[in-house]
Amino acid sequence: MKTAKLLKTFIDMFLLIFILAVLFGGALLIIFMVTGEYQSVLNVPEKYKTVNLSNWMPRVFLILALMEYILFITGMYFLKRSLTHLVNGSYYSEKVIAYFKTAGKLLVTVGITTLVLRFLADILLIDSIALTLDSTAYSLLFVTIMGLFFMLFSTVFANSKKLKEENDLTI
Repeated sequence: MKTAKLLKTFIDMFLLIFILAVLFGGALLIIFMVTGEYQSVLNVPEKYKTVNLSNWMPRVFLILALMEYILFITGMYFLKRSLTHLVNGSYYSEKVIAYFKTAGKLLVTVGITTLVLRFLADILLIDSIALTLDSTAYSLLFVTIMGLFFMLFSTVFANSKKLKEENDLTI
């Protein structure tokens, strides 16, 4: 039980930091879209420095990236909710099962769509086709794997719940 409490504490801190970062980043995004001055403030990768933010396409990609962050936060929130029930001892709750499944689906969605958006951004913004496996790609693959793990975890909890109910009925 100590591990679940520790994990919940880490996720609570992570969520708070990540929400603040997204709020700050979203505010900066709006300012940069209006002013067009982003390269002097942000650490923009070299390949994207020639992209003009006055066009509509880079703005769409920036907004989609912000939406991906919001989906990631939502997935972590559902993970936090499931851990809250586990810490309280509700191992076989329908809510735990649903929260793990939702968190998993959101993390898989974030991982895959962000990889696809990175690929499309390279094609549409800088006219380059490159499949690179850098640290960001590995992180996104890890997020996808964790999402699949949480979906599996929800299935395990659902099966355990059924077995517990059958066991409780057996004399």
